[in-house]
Amino acid sequence: MADDRTTGVYPLDQLHDLKVAENEIDPRGWDVYSLDGELLGEVKQLLVDVAALKVRYLDVELTREVIDRDNRRVLFPVGTARLDERLDRVFVDAATATLSAVPAYASDGTGPVSRDYEKAVLSTVSPAGTTAGTDADPGEITAAELDFYTRDEFDTDRFYGSRRGASEAG
Repeated sequence: MADDRTTGVYPLDQLHDLKVAENEIDPRGWDVYSLDGELLGEVKQLLVDVAALKVRYLDVELTREVIDRDNRRVLFPVGTARLDERLDRVFVDAATATLSAVPAYASDGTGPVSRDYEKAVLSTVSPAGTTAGTDADPGEITAAELDFYTRDEFDTDRFYGSRRGASEAG
């Protein structure tokens, strides 16, 4: 099934022909903290834009102390997080109080993350929110849609820091 996936954002474990490069950091299993040092959860999966071969989101399972609901998995755009390679931790630019607004994430393995879901995530984790493509006719691709991943929230250099190129899967 992974062979016919040429566009879209999918969990890395569903893309059998892609993996984290041998010399790069794989933060799956690392604890995730808020900037003020509160434990939020654990990175469960990386979500990859298969056309660009870039990590776009971290799939994080929040602790029950942070959010008390059945599905505690949420996505953080990679540019809203920072690696702490020394401590094997990830820090996210999110206030604990706002995390209940982040929509739950569930992958059924049958398709990519929907753009509507991506916009819902951005509207909760980004101070500016998102309006990308909201004035488009159905099926129309606007300039904002083409530039969707050029915003700071998807800046892999912010996530990987000095480890340039670490966001590339392959």
